[in-house]
Amino acid sequence: KQTRYAVAETLLEIPAGIIEPGETVRETAARELREETGYKPLDLEEVLRFYTSPGFSTEMIVLFSARRLKYAPLEQDYDEDIAVERIDPESLRDYLESGMIRDAKTIAALCWYLHHEHGGNE
Repeated sequence: KQTRYAVAETLLEIPAGIIEPGETVRETAARELREETGYKPLDLEEVLRFYTSPGFSTEMIVLFSARRLKYAPLEQDYDEDIAVERIDPESLRDYLESGMIRDAKTIAALCWYLHHEHGGNE
């Protein structure tokens, strides 16, 4: 959970962040996961790339699947107020259909997960 002042809401989101100078996309994904959740991925696979709003922005989301997680927390960025919320995989569809998740990258990630990792028929 993270408060997003632009929309005046606290949203459920997957970890995300900006690529630092000299960092690869994979390194960024691993760092952000660790900073925001405390978990270091031992297996990280790129699964999807997509533009957020190609009509007016070049922002691209690169989605990774993280497996074999090891708890190894890092200090969060000073300006981030993040609370980790675990969601049971069986509850993901309910979260999506109820509108509890309104962040586009998170919706895309969870739809990908439901289709590829949790049943394949979603």
